[in-house]
Amino acid sequence: MKYVIGIIIAIVVFVVIFLNLTSSVLWPWYSFPSNGIKAVKYYNKEIEMIAQKHEINPDWLRAVMFTENTLNHRFGLGEFAYYIGLSDKKPPMNIDAKIWSDMENQKFDVNNAYQNIEISAILLKKLSRTQDNSDDLLAIGSLWYDINSNEINVFGVRIDDAYRRKLWEDNMH
Repeated sequence: MKYVIGIIIAIVVFVVIFLNLTSSVLWPWYSFPSNGIKAVKYYNKEIEMIAQKHEINPDWLRAVMFTENTLNHRFGLGEFAYYIGLSDKKPPMNIDAKIWSDMENQKFDVNNAYQNIEISAILLKKLSRTQDNSDDLLAIGSLWYDINSNEINVFGVRIDDAYRRKLWEDNMH
């Protein structure tokens, strides 16, 4: 049995490392851009409606959604962990339900995809107001990842990279 499990793990590692064209320092081996692309395409109508409603750049939402779904899928374990109670972060935006479900005197249901994206738009807009340059997605993305961050972090760099290159529109090559 250990031999079979070892072979399965070896095959998965091979596929991920050698067939994943996104492998780099910025986009590590466990990145699955196809997940990010699918999520953005699937929720594009909601992204457009919410962005217009909250007067936020829809590409900010796309960049965050792409990055979150590309990196935090963890072979399907991220969403599974949420459903069994091991994680508070709910797709499609991986918004932390315990921290962000109450905002602007409203209770949001992060299990509802529309509300999940909407609370994310509100949060991104609030984060942008904390910056001298309210369009600085490096800083906003870094705060998205770690609200206590005083400096740019790699997640913010990834969100900014996704935004600048519109990675949800192609396969990252």
